[in-house]
Amino acid sequence: MWEINSYSQYLCFLYSVLMGGAIGLLYDFFKIDRIIFKRSRWFIIFADILFWVISAFIFYSFAVVFSNGQVRGYLLFSSLLGFIIYKLTLSKLIILIISPIKKASTFIKKLYLTLLDKINHFFNLILQKLKFIIKKLSPKKFDEEKDT
Repeated sequence: MWEINSYSQYLCFLYSVLMGGAIGLLYDFFKIDRIIFKRSRWFIIFADILFWVISAFIFYSFAVVFSNGQVRGYLLFSSLLGFIIYKLTLSKLIILIISPIKKASTFIKKLYLTLLDKINHFFNLILQKLKFIIKKLSPKKFDEEKDT
């Protein structure tokens, strides 16, 4: 049977902490998507399921590579520890950076919609003027034929 010495367990612990931080970053990508874009309830449910499937696959792959496929308690603990450390430190910084981006994207979206509304209004005015001109310039001959 393959044995794991204490040095490899120590490295496995540290890598597992890093993996937990990486899963936290993955969670923030899903969270950023929700912050920037308005998503439906069903999309959010699907995204949550997708996050957990990806996270489970990452954890399982990690366990296969670093602990011969054995899921050990310290791997679960250290990956959870890495996730918590990430959420308490870098995650707050990333969300703080994303907040102005959301405000800018909201401003750009409003500007775009306002511009489209003005263009639409402009073309509606042109069409109304064209209808008026066509109506005024239309020959009276057609009106006379209707009377007879």
